[in-house]
Amino acid sequence: MSAVDTAVPNGHSEANGNGPELSQAQKLMLKHDQEHQPTIEEIPDEEDLKHGEQPIFTSVLEDANGDSTAPGRVPSTSTKAAGKQKESSINTQSYEAFPALGATSHPKPQVQGFWGGGKPSANLNGTPTNAYGSASAARTGIKALMEQIGKKSSAHSRKARAFIIGKQGSKIKELQEATGARIQIPKDDKPGLADDDEDSTVDVKVAGNVFSIAEARKAIEKIVGEKVGTTKTKVHGIPSEFYTFLAADADSLRNTHNLSELEIPSNYILPNIPRDSEAPLFVPAAANNYITLNGDRAAVLAARAELERRAQQYHQELTRQQLKGISKGRHQFILGDQGNPGQDFFAKTGCAIFVPSETDEDEAITIVGPADKIKDAIREARKQAMATQTVNIDIHKQLKKSSGNTTQHAQNLARYLRERDEIERLEKLFNARIFTPKQADVTSPWEVYSRDQDSLFDVQEQLISMIDAHPHSRMANIPVDPFYHSHLRKEISPRVKQDYGVHVVIPELPDGDVLLVFEGIAGREPEYSIPRSQPSRNDVEEFKRGLADARKHILDIIGSQAEVTSESIDVPAIYHDKLRRFILQENKSNQIPVRAYLSGTVITLKGPKPTVESLAAKVRDFVAHAIEEEKERGYTISFDFPQKHANQLIVDREKFDVDIQLTDGGQVEVKGPKAKADAAKSHISSLGKQWADETTYILKIDPKFHPELIGAKGNQINRLQDRYKVLIHFPRSARPTDDENAGGEAGQQGTRRQQAPDEVSIKGPKKGADEARDEILSLFQYLQDNAHSATVSVQQSQIPSLIGQRGAGMEELRQLTGAKIDVPNSRDSADASGRVEIQIKGTASQVAKAKKLIEEKKSVFDSTVTESLNVEKKHHRALIGAGGANIHSIIINAGGSGDRRELARVVQFPKAESDGNTIKVEGSGQTGITVTGLPADVEKAKAHILELVKGQEGETVQVPRKLHNDISNNVQFFRKLRNDLGVTVDHAGAKLPARVTPPPGASAKDALITDEKDTSDDVEEWFVFNKSDSGEPGDIPWVLRGRTENIEQAKSLLAQAIEQASKNNFVGYLSLVDPSLYGSVVGKNGSKVNSIREATGCNVTVPRGQGTDPIEVVGSEEGIERAKELILQAVAEGKNKPARGGDRY
Repeated sequence: MSAVDTAVPNGHSEANGNGPELSQAQKLMLKHDQEHQPTIEEIPDEEDLKHGEQPIFTSVLEDANGDSTAPGRVPSTSTKAAGKQKESSINTQSYEAFPALGATSHPKPQVQGFWGGGKPSANLNGTPTNAYGSASAARTGIKALMEQIGKKSSAHSRKARAFIIGKQGSKIKELQEATGARIQIPKDDKPGLADDDEDSTVDVKVAGNVFSIAEARKAIEKIVGEKVGTTKTKVHGIPSEFYTFLAADADSLRNTHNLSELEIPSNYILPNIPRDSEAPLFVPAAANNYITLNGDRAAVLAARAELERRAQQYHQELTRQQLKGISKGRHQFILGDQGNPGQDFFAKTGCAIFVPSETDEDEAITIVGPADKIKDAIREARKQAMATQTVNIDIHKQLKKSSGNTTQHAQNLARYLRERDEIERLEKLFNARIFTPKQADVTSPWEVYSRDQDSLFDVQEQLISMIDAHPHSRMANIPVDPFYHSHLRKEISPRVKQDYGVHVVIPELPDGDVLLVFEGIAGREPEYSIPRSQPSRNDVEEFKRGLADARKHILDIIGSQAEVTSESIDVPAIYHDKLRRFILQENKSNQIPVRAYLSGTVITLKGPKPTVESLAAKVRDFVAHAIEEEKERGYTISFDFPQKHANQLIVDREKFDVDIQLTDGGQVEVKGPKAKADAAKSHISSLGKQWADETTYILKIDPKFHPELIGAKGNQINRLQDRYKVLIHFPRSARPTDDENAGGEAGQQGTRRQQAPDEVSIKGPKKGADEARDEILSLFQYLQDNAHSATVSVQQSQIPSLIGQRGAGMEELRQLTGAKIDVPNSRDSADASGRVEIQIKGTASQVAKAKKLIEEKKSVFDSTVTESLNVEKKHHRALIGAGGANIHSIIINAGGSGDRRELARVVQFPKAESDGNTIKVEGSGQTGITVTGLPADVEKAKAHILELVKGQEGETVQVPRKLHNDISNNVQFFRKLRNDLGVTVDHAGAKLPARVTPPPGASAKDALITDEKDTSDDVEEWFVFNKSDSGEPGDIPWVLRGRTENIEQAKSLLAQAIEQASKNNFVGYLSLVDPSLYGSVVGKNGSKVNSIREATGCNVTVPRGQGTDPIEVVGSEEGIERAKELILQAVAEGKNKPARGGDRY
């Protein structure tokens, strides 16, 4: 381009001031480029991408030098960025890219074409023409250009991938159809990554014309905004020394930006790394030491920018200084609270403090803060350090009394106590710090630090006792190749502890020995307590035997293994991931797995020699086969696939090791090695045939029948699924929405549409689906037909007779009626009246028949009464008769059943070995009389009988339950009615009310303790309470039986008694010092107590014997006080009169 030429978008030039006017196509391209200025896409930093920690000794492939890139790693920033720039570059003059534009296959400078900078050629009339074709060809070229020129790529959170694709690819298909653009999302090579690293992204490529791209990208951004509106990111690059300062304002930052999470690591350990004098004062924290932000995407970006701004500010304001000469044992006390280390120091000084790790040889403390506060912080640190006290334990002096290598034994003790977490336990218990010497300085004493002197000596005492309890004879060292350490820890150690009572300590460093410690049977328990008493001579012998057996067991296992060897194989990096899975699979059959280490492209196998040699040969064959397969990667096979089942097609690419693409035309393209491609084709074709025959039925079934259709624990539905090879789905409550179900690999098989509550779906091969549908509908019809139900209320006591012996009675009812009868089997099911509900289910006729039979049994049971007869046992045999003949005859003559099975229930004799004479007779309470004769005589007899029983039917009077006991007066009232009027009283089987008791909180004995102490010498206690609010609610029937005229008199007396009892609301309890004086109150033949009752109108009850129960007086408030006076008067008279047989009670 000449100096006078001006650049025009899309690589075309125009002579400055001399060129022709732009064509419509050129104007359109110019407008497009002005509206869509290219931007540089942000590429995530390499250190921000999560690669996982390099494995040490435990993974199958381990990178020894870290120089190589593991399989599946994200390419470096420059490579990835360069790739994207190259991919987005468009050359409209390229013949290969845009042949429809008519460009030549090679650049031709100076050509005055349609897109050129010179003058176009013209026809004879001066109309410009296209040097490369007609106007229609130009329009075709422009159209092709517009359709092909658009291609955009944008990075979105990996979590958004599933939502853009949608269930079974439905969303991405919808987007493509709506916008006309083609949307490409790469395969998820790292499933599960989004769960671990929310900074990870996925590139979404959109191709099409300008307008379709814009619409598609807009729709994608909307989905991402709605579904992944929040983000979680990790902030790297900030020095960890600044974290304490940032954490001080964490709440303000969190609230300002409305973050759901702001996590700043609490760092107080800082390795002492030698620094160059010219090196920066603060360097970024390690890759795994980062700040976490979570919240709205815009808020997270703003918060991140604020954190980085503050970090830049701290670089200018903060400095650092080291403090030396303070032993590590004092460091924790400078840091402060172990749950919040360093925070108290920061709050007091405005400076952050960092201590070296325990493995660090240097003891220097680092203080970071403003220059004007550093000196005061150093003084504070020294002050806190000197506030601690320390004691030393000369471990070697303690061990001199035991034979052996004291240096080795001291190291063993420290290893064992730390392995068993005993050191940590003592530190927490006594708020102390314990330092045991490292391997490089084993001659130093053990140091204990604490602010409390008593804690110091408590820890010292416990450590010394544990040292004494673990002599040299209790421990043993075994040299074991480090290769076996992992196997020893996982497989051998648990068996050694179980079989020999020996605890195995595996060394932290590869060159250390394995330590054996005898613990005995107690060591198998999870809460093992470290011994603290010196062992006896017998204990020492047991130690030696146990250690010797454990040592022999371990060495026999290790010794039986072949020589440990290693072999290295150079494997191209593209095969590392496949090889890792292959080695894992092969190691499953090895007793001791071979370990594999990765260094660059070299994989080293280490393990027993035969196993390594065998695996190495397999690896070489595997790699050789993979290389040969790679040569066939260009093999492609295409075949038709039913378009309607395209969204269902999910194939495990890893399983077949091929690339599978589904075209819009309904064809499947499989690319890979021929054998694997053919296998994938066979699998996909079989799926197509299976789905072509697949049928789905939706059945409308009332939800109340679903549990019975499903069966207990799903056994009914599982049987149908297994039998007919179908899937049957019942609706679930609170099912997640479609979008919430989208996750993992979009279109995951097994997802299905939202079901209505009354829908049951059946999906599978047509024949199986038809049969499953018919069986479910048949069962549904059966359940509908048998959905009738009824209940019968019976007495709880009738349940045993209904069930019968071993359920025979209930089984008979079920057989007769065909109904399902559910009988409660617990007394808890009875209601307040003691009745239970029997449930009956079945068809209408079955339910009606069963209900009728049960109600008949219920009627008989409810009318049944039980009477007891006291007959001397010597007559029982005669009553029963030979083979029960006599009692059978008696029952029949009395109108009972002739069924001999009922004999034992109707008449119950006491057992021969018992002492009782009582015979229980059970039967219907209703009796009938049969009269036989001439009709006129029968009528006369009937009238005479009715006249005789007239009045015996009784008349019922309802009496308040709370007055019942006062009126009956210990059955005295009943006796009076019977003796004076010939009237008897019963209560129609109603339960008798309990006697009124003193107020809650006072027992019978406590009731005698009152606030009114009687001054009489004879009275121990006098207690009065108002019972008007006490007693049971409701009425009790009094059935009066006798002659009609006598019943009327009895009713009159009862009414008077009810009226009087209603006034007697007070109860008094009188306890005498000498209970033997109760007889004076009763008098001869009860004369004295009767006179007191008549004089006061009170009911007076004197306890029998000479117990401690009080005298009870019931009446009005004035009446009971008068009764008490008369009782004490009778007592006084009794004391002055000599005792006679009839005078005392």
